[in-house]
Amino acid sequence: MKSLIFMLAILLTFKAQAQTTETEKPVEFSGYFDMYYQTDANQQLRTPGRVFDARNNVAQVNLAELSFKKNKGQVQFRGDLAFGEMVDTLVGADPTTAVSTANADPSKNITQAILTYTPSSVSGLTLTAGKFYSYLGFEVTHAKDNWNYSRSYTYNYGIPFWHEGLGIAYAFVPGKFTATAYILNAWDGRIANEQNKSATLGASLNWVPTDGASVIYNYIGGAEGTESGAVRTVHELNGSYAFNSLFTLAFDAITGQQTHVTATTDAKWNAYAVYTKFSFTPWYTLSPRYEVFDDADGFALGQGIQQKITSITLSNNFNLGDGLEARLEIRNDKSNVESAYFKNRDGQNSDTDTTTAVALLYSF
Repeated sequence: MKSLIFMLAILLTFKAQAQTTETEKPVEFSGYFDMYYQTDANQQLRTPGRVFDARNNVAQVNLAELSFKKNKGQVQFRGDLAFGEMVDTLVGADPTTAVSTANADPSKNITQAILTYTPSSVSGLTLTAGKFYSYLGFEVTHAKDNWNYSRSYTYNYGIPFWHEGLGIAYAFVPGKFTATAYILNAWDGRIANEQNKSATLGASLNWVPTDGASVIYNYIGGAEGTESGAVRTVHELNGSYAFNSLFTLAFDAITGQQTHVTATTDAKWNAYAVYTKFSFTPWYTLSPRYEVFDDADGFALGQGIQQKITSITLSNNFNLGDGLEARLEIRNDKSNVESAYFKNRDGQNSDTDTTTAVALLYSF
């Protein structure tokens, strides 16, 4: 009897070790590099309307990032450590005060730290906690994952960059429909810019109606601003459809509102963007983008200028192999008013700006 119990114990030990071997994987590492050179037809040192790719006439390392991921059973941890000018701009640092403002955020170089728990007892449920890039927007933080190198006004000014908080996702129809609810620290979780201690709520509905198509509705809302009772909300809808291996079409639309900008005034902004991607060959993709950003109350762009900006971007993307990509991009932004937002090469008010950029992107 004792021998039988001893053998059973050995078998159970080997089974537990085998399960550990199956579910526990070694740490996975990945990296990302983003560098660009941009010229401005108006000969400005920095292009207005840009957050991540604003500098002109200088080769700029935008981001160098190292990521690591560890899976152990039902738990996954991911951490991203990043350096470069993009890190300072992510925390909301103005170019003239970048060092002091950026240093006010002690976690600025930890661009993501995400703990994910997928309980095996509840199929389709995923719990997330930590600091993560925003779930809003068709565009994302890393340029390599976007169709264009430069980000739209919608991404730069219409939505937050990242969050700190909790997410609860449930796949009602696995692979077809997933809903996620968020409890977050304020608008974007940036400690340097924190204006309140209230929680912000978020939601995301992700629907895949058919192969090659997706439709996503996102919401974020909560107390934000310096005035008592101020609330900021954004509703966003984006989607894409791959007609075939050559042509893909996408859109992104938002509407946002800030109440109590002052004690007696509110502000709204609206925007939409249309994206197209032509994959002519495995190594060359052409991606035009058309966007309209309506800052009707002069709030979202932070300039106090009531204007509507139309932006046209043409990106030529070259896949050089082994994770290396080069991009050549031409972009024109035009406002419906002539103001101090854009300046011509003589330093006078203008209503337009044109830039040309060359970028190198590498990931492993």
